[in-house]
Amino acid sequence: SVCRADQSRTETLSLSRIFRAKQQMWRSTVDKVIVTALLMIASITGAVIAMNGMIPAISKSSHSLQSANEAAVRRIGTDVEILGIASDSSEPEIEAWVKNVGIYSIGPVAAVDIFLITPGEGYFALEYNPTGGPGSWRESPLGSSWDRGEVLNLQIVIPQGFPVSERYHILRLATPNGVIGEEAFERW
Repeated sequence: SVCRADQSRTETLSLSRIFRAKQQMWRSTVDKVIVTALLMIASITGAVIAMNGMIPAISKSSHSLQSANEAAVRRIGTDVEILGIASDSSEPEIEAWVKNVGIYSIGPVAAVDIFLITPGEGYFALEYNPTGGPGSWRESPLGSSWDRGEVLNLQIVIPQGFPVSERYHILRLATPNGVIGEEAFERW
């Protein structure tokens, strides 16, 4: 009977240990599940925050790339050809005819940049002035559009300090989107 009581007590202690071990194992499993769930929630929240930060940047980048592509296409499709330049050395004016040989209209005409260059002597940037004046240019007739295939007549008044004694000069024209046309001419 003492043996049986010892055996019963040993069984009770064993069952108690088994119960505590199972309880600890269950708590450990539950703890792992809770930690895993919290980590998943934190990961999803972090991913949502990151996406909310990146989507506007990607959208802006895409818009910038599209704008740059459109500008490049427009620049490639823009071209000018200087058909002729009339310049008498006794007159303060130069007249030029420039054709839009590209596929797009060029404008506004007043935004076109005109330069007179005398190699080794000077470089003059002319300003647009519909009333004329030294160092200016204007289109004729005033307010002309410059659509595809049209010829623009430029009336240029030479600037003060322009080396009129020199014979060779260059007329350079730059459209608002950066396309350049240039032609050498003589004053005699």
